[in-house]
Amino acid sequence: MKRNQPLDILRGIAILLVLGYHSSGITVLKNFGWTGVDLFFVLSGFLISGLLFSEFKKHGRINVVRFWIRRGFKIYPAFYLLMILTGVVCLVGRGGEPRELLYECLFIQNYMPRIWPHTWSLAVEEHFYLALPILLIVMCRLSSAKKNPFGKLPWVFAGVAVTCLVMRIAEFRMGTLAFTIRAETHLRIDSLFIGVLLGYFKHFYSARFANLSRKPLWLLGIFLLFPSLLSSEFGEYANTIGMTTVYLGYSCFLVWAVEKSGSPFLLSRGVSAIGRYSYSIYLWQGLVFGVLFKGHYDTRFLLLGAPLAVAFGILMSHWIELPSLKVRDRFFPSRSVQRKEPKAKLGSIGPAVENQLT
Repeated sequence: MKRNQPLDILRGIAILLVLGYHSSGITVLKNFGWTGVDLFFVLSGFLISGLLFSEFKKHGRINVVRFWIRRGFKIYPAFYLLMILTGVVCLVGRGGEPRELLYECLFIQNYMPRIWPHTWSLAVEEHFYLALPILLIVMCRLSSAKKNPFGKLPWVFAGVAVTCLVMRIAEFRMGTLAFTIRAETHLRIDSLFIGVLLGYFKHFYSARFANLSRKPLWLLGIFLLFPSLLSSEFGEYANTIGMTTVYLGYSCFLVWAVEKSGSPFLLSRGVSAIGRYSYSIYLWQGLVFGVLFKGHYDTRFLLLGAPLAVAFGILMSHWIELPSLKVRDRFFPSRSVQRKEPKAKLGSIGPAVENQLT
């Protein structure tokens, strides 16, 4: 089953931004690299909701337990291996396992003290995986529309977006640290929900979505993202309205890119290849940078640390993530995708997009 290359390219860009942020002292990368996580959030919202919408359209219902099991096979094996290794190191190095390890294992490390500085985003996504299918099931129960019970989603997104923005502004003006604002789920969930909104329009208003994707939305995306290039990552703009303009900008790029055909150029193929392994690269980057830099990052390590993080992430993907997905697909095959599909063009939105999460 072919993948959608433009989405993998966006994923590749997202992980490269994050690696640049974590391994460099370059000002522009520090001020803008953090937005790579927002690009991940928008993509996750779009793809995860797409799986659930496809399942509903095919079966008339959503099997939430099966969805959680499949997500667990994707996330947990590599994550908990990292936690086990972390626990062993803490036990040997400190004479005991820190309480922070428990917070990491329970995915509440974005609200509590944590060991790894980057795993907060995994907690945000985990909370989203738990909440979204429940929300959609409630909407199915409350709506009298059988074919499209999700008509209130635009209003749900509007409420989430306004609430998150207002809370971010209030937190910043109360003196809350920027890193706290950036990490807590109730302040960041809007970046994922705009992806849900795009997934909804793609699946239930596909013709309009396709027409919109033909517009030069990348220009609007650049306009919305540009102020973040010039703003401090710790400033008021970046931690309030800037988070809103960032996910809106990346949403423009997603809508513009998702219907496009694949590119044969070497750079596109390379970035998309990195994007295919983005979860493992993101997860294991902390181990690579910790060993290399011991918590003291420097610009000169960018050309060394980022490639090593990519290589190690790809290796761990083949060792842990991909074998886990094979087991998952054997015992819990997807209900949202037909197993036998006619050949599709590389830019096809259907099975290629559904396959992006594997």
